[in-house]
Amino acid sequence: MAQKTLDVELILFDILDDIFKYLSLKDLYQVALVCKSWNNTASKEISRRSDIENFILPITRTKDNSQLSMCHLTDAVRSFPRLVLLFSDGKSPPCDDIEDICVYQCKCMERKTNFINIAAQGIAVNDTQIVGQDNVEVGITIPYPNKINKLKIDYFLPEDEVLLIHKAQNSLESYVKDAYKDLVTSEEDHNCFIFFYSQSCLYTENCQRNSYIRKFTADLLTCIKQRHSVKTFTLWGGEISSIITDFMGRDGILASSAFYLRLSGPGVKSWSLVIDSNAPNSEVKTRFEHLKKQLSVNRTTMALAMVPSKRDEPFEQLISKVSMFRTAFPGIPLTTIFTGEEFFQIGFNSTNTEDPDPVLEHENSYSFLIFTTK
Repeated sequence: MAQKTLDVELILFDILDDIFKYLSLKDLYQVALVCKSWNNTASKEISRRSDIENFILPITRTKDNSQLSMCHLTDAVRSFPRLVLLFSDGKSPPCDDIEDICVYQCKCMERKTNFINIAAQGIAVNDTQIVGQDNVEVGITIPYPNKINKLKIDYFLPEDEVLLIHKAQNSLESYVKDAYKDLVTSEEDHNCFIFFYSQSCLYTENCQRNSYIRKFTADLLTCIKQRHSVKTFTLWGGEISSIITDFMGRDGILASSAFYLRLSGPGVKSWSLVIDSNAPNSEVKTRFEHLKKQLSVNRTTMALAMVPSKRDEPFEQLISKVSMFRTAFPGIPLTTIFTGEEFFQIGFNSTNTEDPDPVLEHENSYSFLIFTTK
């Protein structure tokens, strides 16, 4: 009788294990409350997941006390995120609480999550405009590293005060070396670098600080290029309107000058490409076709684009700038960040391994990144 009971329990666990594979993160948290055995099975399922995901999520305002209207991050994702990149057009409705962008999501997470909110001139997911006035933004979640995903996450946030000290002492080079050490903590066969820095001197009087952020970023890019073969890394990003971060070990939500991220290890594969905005369609098509031959795509594959644009440019005109990418890669979700036409773009053609010294900073160019988890 005891053997039959044990067999039934094992069958039940197998059934639960199979069912839990299809549940959202939110549902897994709920079923974990049923009993100890369900909690164990749900916890194992959460620990197995290693997807880098993208989502569209309403921004929840902290002044909104209606629990029914609150949209939790776990409603939208399958994996518990260590890091969330949020993209918005910076035009969300006014709120009494300056921390309204991320604070609710942070309070709701059962484990600590880092948030980076990137504000740009415009955002699109595929052919859909992401409108801040409608309380909507788009995000990408990057999971906690585990034995399965073999994903390594490193980042560096330059501090304005430290930057100014190095400026006064004419020792910016040493701070660049410190940044590189924090960003590249181990040697990996593949590295995906994502760089953002805020070019806010167009909107403030603090132009001098911003010029140093630009120089610091350029020097850090040079450092990476000198120490890494072009076969071992990809690069994407550029200048954006503003950056707000909420990081573990830091004092609340802060405005930041820059954010530098490295994803590495066998758990991630990526490809980067830069195309001049004035390139003829025939050249663009050829470049995309060449890139397509290099890709290994699965259900986790997604793409990012950094595209310069004029202020108040119609959305139909904006989205047409990435139409050829959408045609070439119809099955890959694309998040496009539209920045000011005077802003720089960061990236290079990672499939062109014959160029040992590629240009990493560009003007009037479209920068693309395709990445996938394995």
